[in-house]
Amino acid sequence: MKFFKTGLAVLALALLAACSSPAKSGQQNQSSKTYPAPTINLKTTLFKSQNGKTKLQFTISDNAKFTLRDRDAADKVLVSGTGTGKQQTINGGLKQGVLTLEAKAHGKTTTKTLTVVDSAGSSTRILPVNEMGLGPNDAYGLRITSVTHQLDTTGQALVTKGTLRKNLSVQITVEYANYSQTAAFLPTPDQFTITGPFLAPATVPANQVGTTKIEPGGYASTTFWAVFGNAGVVVGAGMHLQLAYQGPGMSEPLLYQATTK
Repeated sequence: MKFFKTGLAVLALALLAACSSPAKSGQQNQSSKTYPAPTINLKTTLFKSQNGKTKLQFTISDNAKFTLRDRDAADKVLVSGTGTGKQQTINGGLKQGVLTLEAKAHGKTTTKTLTVVDSAGSSTRILPVNEMGLGPNDAYGLRITSVTHQLDTTGQALVTKGTLRKNLSVQITVEYANYSQTAAFLPTPDQFTITGPFLAPATVPANQVGTTKIEPGGYASTTFWAVFGNAGVVVGAGMHLQLAYQGPGMSEPLLYQATTK
């Protein structure tokens, strides 16, 4: 009888272990499951503003939380919501500039950079700082984001080296995007012509920081410098410059106007 009771106890423990093991294994598998990053699919990264209205169409993974921000307005939130896995549309008066669309799910984040811009070239207007100009067939674009007489460490090193002249140089930062151009895109210093007050010409050295050639859908920035050798030109804050960019396939340059900071 004692042996019989002992056998029942052992059998009961074995059955309990057998029943509990699959559940524990299932919990481990569930907790260790790897989820992919949410997806953002866009018909294009370029949205042309017409009559103040811009249609933004996108598809985001089902149940992913998304946020559309205005990068030019300190990442101000414009729209937020939840992806459905189907195409969604935002209609509104989105201002020209750069936006970011961000999707989050399962602790992972995916971000896309968007540009809202009029399809108008230099023949119609001179572009101010932070406004995107477009290349032929809207295949690529660029905008001047910063023009300053206060050189960073790289600029100061170029002064020491003799490439730039102290108190006669400006530093220019450009953001650029490739929308549909097959060839990788990178604006280079030799493609810019820069003039100052009284049409004083500047020399643009080949030096630049940020030399990423971007494929369609890419967005990047680059910094380069310009030197004024005219003794009548005073380089400092408040200096007015005109920048002409002659990029790939352009019959006429894009024209930009900026004031140094």
